[in-house]
Amino acid sequence: MLLRTSDPLLKPARAERHESESMRIARKGVSPVIATLLLILIAVAAAVLLYTWVSGLSANVAGSQVSGKTLTLIQATWALGSADTAAAATAFSPQKPVLIVSFKAPPAVVGGGGAGASLITLDNVDVIYSGRVICHYNAFALSTDDAQHTTTTPAGGATGYGVLFYGYYGTTQGAVDDEDLYSPGGIAVSTNNTPTNAAAGAVASGETIGVFTDPFVTVVAGVWEVQYVTTQKVETNFRATNANIRFDRWTGEAVNADNSGNNVDLFDLAKVGQDDWSLVVWCDKVNPNVMNAVDVRIQFQDGSTWSTTVPLTVQ
Repeated sequence: MLLRTSDPLLKPARAERHESESMRIARKGVSPVIATLLLILIAVAAAVLLYTWVSGLSANVAGSQVSGKTLTLIQATWALGSADTAAAATAFSPQKPVLIVSFKAPPAVVGGGGAGASLITLDNVDVIYSGRVICHYNAFALSTDDAQHTTTTPAGGATGYGVLFYGYYGTTQGAVDDEDLYSPGGIAVSTNNTPTNAAAGAVASGETIGVFTDPFVTVVAGVWEVQYVTTQKVETNFRATNANIRFDRWTGEAVNADNSGNNVDLFDLAKVGQDDWSLVVWCDKVNPNVMNAVDVRIQFQDGSTWSTTVPLTVQ
């Protein structure tokens, strides 16, 4: 029997088909909206997570945040270390390069020291070449800028001698002479058991300065300065600052300064604050003849790190 399209029995089926088609159309209209909202929510959540992660990273550029501490780099350079500056005379020599990284004063709110001290605490230092650590320091040589420990009274059984640095000016300071060094210039080191600022001055040729048999790292209350007396020859100096330098947790070990006979004791932590300061590193594996640059990485007591590149090329 043939059914007519006007047959009432067909109306429910036709209505059901119409309803299901409407629902399908509705579903097709809603899905893109929901998908778009979900994508937006996911993107926002990912952005928040990324921001949180990046904010927690240690800084690797000058002036960036390091877990609440700000380090602003003044310069990262090096100088020729010498025992007897007369022997370092007229020609540049790449032997015993000393790395010098100078910083602006830490902010006044980092804490960690006594009232007004505003100290940040360094825990260890690495010198890195081509991604490989070539010198690692988990202790700091006492410097004469720590008045608490560089006294004639032994500190925890130590001798109380600290490292003392000098710049180098050849024969006559401020004048061009044959004893001036080629860039990057010279740095001399000695020891003393009396509190003395790092910028104790510069030395002339012929002055005998201590030789250290062991690599070491320390912090000083001074900023390294280089003065060109010709287009190639320079005189160097540490400019004195009022940085607060303190060393903590004497380890009982010693860095040997063999021609002076005075051993310099090591401390687990170095604290700095209040004014501009410098990190001074002697790594005997640094060789400007074959290395264009090395990285110096500082790790702080809170686990954060900061690093910079020290170019070893002579300008």
